Amino acid sequence: MTFMNDLTKQAIAASLAKLLQDRSIVQISVKDVCADCGLNRQTFYYHFQDIYDLLFWMVQKDITAYYHAEKIIPKNMSDYLYSLFGYCQEHSKLVRHAYNAANRIRYEIAFRDASEPLLRRKIESYENYNLVSKEDADILISFYAYSAAALFFRWLESGMPQSSGESFSKYCMLLDESVNALLLKFSK
Repeated sequence: MTFMNDLTKQAIAASLAKLLQDRSIVQISVKDVCADCGLNRQTFYYHFQDIYDLLFWMVQKDITAYYHAEKIIPKNMSDYLYSLFGYCQEHSKLVRHAYNAANRIRYEIAFRDASEPLLRRKIESYENYNLVSKEDADILISFYAYSAAALFFRWLESGMPQSSGESFSKYCMLLDESVNALLLKFSK
């Protein structure tokens, strides 16, 4: 991607983020985004298929940038989830306005796509990682990405409470304790 293309995509994304501060994603059109950033619809569609494609590009870019900027290297799976949920709470207005339960499957796909590289890095750091095949590692990473997505959307739909309580802690403990055990099990 060229520098100008990247700047254009960032300008379009900034406009959507600005509009999401005041209204829901279902109330925002491509026309609204283009009017806000001073670009035409043809330029928008050159870069994105629709509003949701733009939104998911933003999510993936922002989550990855957040982890790099904060230099977050989760020690375990619960650190990863707590930091992700913290990011969402910092941007809660945007997250709430961006989420549309009617299109949940698209959100789940975007969440998994954004999570998998981060989960892969984390799972690769476990001592038993080198004992499993790439295919088995991919299965585990996919499993944990689906699990994290389910937990995330449950939390989001319950209003993003500051503390999800004991059940969240237990879920994180389950994740942390199971990774090495499953890696070891898959190695046999």
